[in-house]
Amino acid sequence: MQRILLDPKKFVTGFSKVDPTELAEVLSLLRKLLETSEDQEKALVDKVTLEKAKARETAEVLEKAETKDSQTAKALESAENALATANQASDEADKAYQKQKKAKGEAEKALSDGQGALDNEQEVLNLVIKMLGDLQQQQEEQQEEQQEEQQEEQQEEQQQQEQEEEETAYYWLVKGRVNDLNDCEEEDTSCKAQTDNSANEHAVRCCSDTADTRAKFYQFEKKTCSSVWGSSLQDPILSPGAINSQCQFLAWAQANEACQSAGGRLCTKKEVEQSCTAGTGCRFDKYLVWTSTPKA
Repeated sequence: MQRILLDPKKFVTGFSKVDPTELAEVLSLLRKLLETSEDQEKALVDKVTLEKAKARETAEVLEKAETKDSQTAKALESAENALATANQASDEADKAYQKQKKAKGEAEKALSDGQGALDNEQEVLNLVIKMLGDLQQQQEEQQEEQQEEQQEEQQEEQQQQEQEEEETAYYWLVKGRVNDLNDCEEEDTSCKAQTDNSANEHAVRCCSDTADTRAKFYQFEKKTCSSVWGSSLQDPILSPGAINSQCQFLAWAQANEACQSAGGRLCTKKEVEQSCTAGTGCRFDKYLVWTSTPKA
């Protein structure tokens, strides 16, 4: 307690790195000390009140004894023994009164001295409790900020990992129209179905599971693709399969996004092999196009 009264700020600074659980225990102990101090103050007040009551009772006894002494004096001749008894009672009552009066004075002095000390003690305790409470709240806020930062870092790491995995993934490429593999305009002149790193760029064709709603999806092979519509994202289709700015060569992730933005998706390897996108423009019948089928 003396350490707290001597330097409250120094005492609080000592707890700046204390675990929140231990800090909570210290706060609980200080609150109990504050309650004990307040109880001591109440006990002193109660003691003074009791001593005052006893002093009043003694004064009343003295008054009665003095009255009896006066009456005894008037009947001195016939009541000398009673007078002696009354005088003795008066002396004893006076001594008791003086004793109680002295006790009252001591109690009042103790209350005055003790109350000042208790007031100072309670003020310091309240200050320390407030400072430690503020420190506890600051630590909790710092912990919350650290947790949020850790979550953000974890999310960034996960996104980066997913991106790296996606960039190193391999997906199947299939010629836009598979009936004539020799009619190929790829740089290496090979249009044989193959897998490639998703980071490389290839022609983009898309599929849709619903009828044409954006004037970009067509169904030219109804026998083999009765529930699939194809598109090269060229609207309208230029004849004879001319390439314009709508025709795209993209990495796999961007190709997938382009198809989704157009209301469709990347076709499966089987769908392209069944010519579900054949004849939909951009001369991509002669190029390898991305599919959604990953390398096994």
